[in-house]
Amino acid sequence: EVSFHEGTGTSNDVTDARVALNNVQVDRLAAAYQYDLQLAQLLYASGQIDEFSQYIEKSNKVSFP
Repeated sequence: EVSFHEGTGTSNDVTDARVALNNVQVDRLAAAYQYDLQLAQLLYASGQIDEFSQYIEKSNKVSFP
């Protein structure tokens, strides 16, 4: 957006950058979901499913500006 305001970038560049950022954020959320799902399956298979909430509380929280 800075380059657009300074006249060195186009509105298409800004839109492309925003789309790319959104795609990365979606990919990160999808990976976090898959991690949680696989962890739950592993804990269930090993008889430790009661510990799932403890793992989730300790995990990194995904946040976006």
